[in-house]
Amino acid sequence: MISETEGGHAILLSEMAYTESICFRVSLSYSPVMPATSKREIIAMVSEKCSISSAEAARAVETVMGVIFQQLAQGNTVALRGFGTFQLRKAKAKLGRNPSNPMEIKVIPERWVVRFRPAGAMRDALCEVPFDDPATP
Repeated sequence: MISETEGGHAILLSEMAYTESICFRVSLSYSPVMPATSKREIIAMVSEKCSISSAEAARAVETVMGVIFQQLAQGNTVALRGFGTFQLRKAKAKLGRNPSNPMEIKVIPERWVVRFRPAGAMRDALCEVPFDDPATP
């Protein structure tokens, strides 16, 4: 799950995706209109805002992500006041179809998914963000 490196920061290993045969995915809506911010960009922003080196900022971001993952992997809910709550939910088994071969039906097994629920302060702040394109929801 989480490995401690020489520098003392947490690293998420490849087992992060599959822990005890439980598949994790974040159930956030994806909007093709809004560009995604990468972890590298977040590290650069933290480094600039806190006036620390990018290595220290990377260590901080990796540690926070590692702690959140570790708590979710243990079945705990992670509540960050003013930001939101990460919670494990059980997704029911369902049937899926391959778009290239619609006749082929695949059973998608029951699994655990991570749900993020934004805090009221975040929802309120995001409601005040103006849209450049009126067609964008």
